[in-house]
Amino acid sequence: MDDVLIHAENESHLESITKEVISRIIASGLKLNKEKCIFNKPKVKYLGHLVTSGGLMADPDKLNLKTPSNKLQLQRAAPPRLRRIRLEVTQYNPQVVYVKGKNIPIPDILSRDVAPEAEEEQLEVHLVLQMSKDSCQELRHHTESDSETRLLKEVILRGRPDLKENVSLELKKYWCFRDELAVYDGLVFKSNQVVVPLGLRKKMLNGIHSGHSGI
Repeated sequence: MDDVLIHAENESHLESITKEVISRIIASGLKLNKEKCIFNKPKVKYLGHLVTSGGLMADPDKLNLKTPSNKLQLQRAAPPRLRRIRLEVTQYNPQVVYVKGKNIPIPDILSRDVAPEAEEEQLEVHLVLQMSKDSCQELRHHTESDSETRLLKEVILRGRPDLKENVSLELKKYWCFRDELAVYDGLVFKSNQVVVPLGLRKKMLNGIHSGHSGI
């Protein structure tokens, strides 16, 4: 941090402290940017907050979020955790209904992570694939034989690098949606979509276009 915040109980005390701080800065050989200096203000913005005489408050400019107006914007606004939850319950065709907090009898209890009294078997439904066994096996085979998807699968399972520059060149295109990638049953998924290996893409496209006669 290279910021200096000065506060005092009254204006005269604030002036005295400010002069002392500036004198020490000059004596240390440091310089201040006059255009960035703010003096004698009842509140200042700092690190996304407002520092006021009444305490720390949220900066209203940081709270001015744009409400999503369509499905795509809503999907982009949802964090990865919510997208994973949506993926896990897709097979049940869920409907999301808004309920006011005052109408939920025990919201506080339901929000707590209560430890179970006895160890229970943990079962988790990852995904329901709507494809034949032969098609699934073919896709799994190409995923393993294709160098790119095989490497991608290994990185997902082993743990991806923290920095993009440490990612191999052929996998950099996956970086922007890395939080959506997962491996299940030998296949690579982006959210609820299968990542198709290069050797199968032409066949997949032909299968998609075979369902209509074009324009």
